[in-house]
Amino acid sequence: MIRRALCFATIAISFVIHAASAGAQPGSALELSAPAPAGVPPVPAPASAIASPAVERAIALGRKKKDANHALVLRDAGQGFANAMAVLAAPRWQAPATKSGLWLEIYTPLTWIAQQAANATREYRDFVLTEDMVAPIVRVYAHPDTPDIVSARGASGTRSVQRVVMQNHRRTVTVQPLSSDDFTVEAKNAVGGSLTYSGQVVTFALDDVLRIFGEGEFDVIVVGSTGEKRYTVKSKHFKRLPI
Repeated sequence: MIRRALCFATIAISFVIHAASAGAQPGSALELSAPAPAGVPPVPAPASAIASPAVERAIALGRKKKDANHALVLRDAGQGFANAMAVLAAPRWQAPATKSGLWLEIYTPLTWIAQQAANATREYRDFVLTEDMVAPIVRVYAHPDTPDIVSARGASGTRSVQRVVMQNHRRTVTVQPLSSDDFTVEAKNAVGGSLTYSGQVVTFALDDVLRIFGEGEFDVIVVGSTGEKRYTVKSKHFKRLPI
């Protein structure tokens, strides 16, 4: 029924994660999407996809809300609490050692299309719906846990992303990614110090994601350089996303 609503059996879900210490703005991580090689124009989407009312609404939404982040954002609530405690505990003369935590953004095919339309509108570019945008895949951008202060104290406990998988909530089925590409985030301080962290852009088969979502919710597991973090995508979250 979901795929019939799009008229072309292609859905994409994407997780995009922006590192707070890198100054990322909503939707900015989508600029990581790989451009077509020089001289090779992108392949247009099928006519059935272009004519889909759902796709037309997604494009219109992106153009209307060009500065919005159209993703479902999942953050580390525990890290948010730890940051709040660090602010309260820090001496007045010392900046608190807070950090971003590992965090995710989820894009369905329609919110992915809306984000691409928003990016194009914001940058005064023509928007072209491409075959890649309607591919039946799940995109996951997993950003690293970066420090707000680049120092030995601030960097304590921060971590890069090493792997991302999905799992049904009963933990009996694990979905492996189709592909995984690393990207780097650099945190700097005012005196020239810097730390480099790795994030990942991961893709999953749509059918695999729908299969584990059939149980009502599923987990996205981010394996970091020092431990792992589970993010539960609940039914109420997933149903808010137009797909």
